[in-house]
Amino acid sequence: MEAFLPYIDIDAGLALLGNNKKLYARLLKSFLATMNFDELKGLVDGGQLAEAKDKAHALKGVSGNLHLTKNFLLLKEFEMCLKEGKDFGDVFAELMAAAQKTNEEINRLLPLLEG
Repeated sequence: MEAFLPYIDIDAGLALLGNNKKLYARLLKSFLATMNFDELKGLVDGGQLAEAKDKAHALKGVSGNLHLTKNFLLLKEFEMCLKEGKDFGDVFAELMAAAQKTNEEINRLLPLLEG
């Protein structure tokens, strides 16, 4: 598919689903509806780091399956920081920005997949 979206590997996502654009669109819509990065932020802001690690792990899995590459890589790094007790401030800030950009890209991609 000809679309340059740096936060999503569209070709890999489609290949995983046998190039079924409608299914990929449906899964991306589900991601937007259910994968709440605001909840992750709330957990971090509230100091609930064990819960934040679990939420990050779930978000990482879905992001990986849908080939939302920037989210996946940053969630992986964020989760590792939490596991190892390292400072995660910079990674988390980058993750929140990437999540917003990814959501914007999904919204730009959906009409191309559904059209």
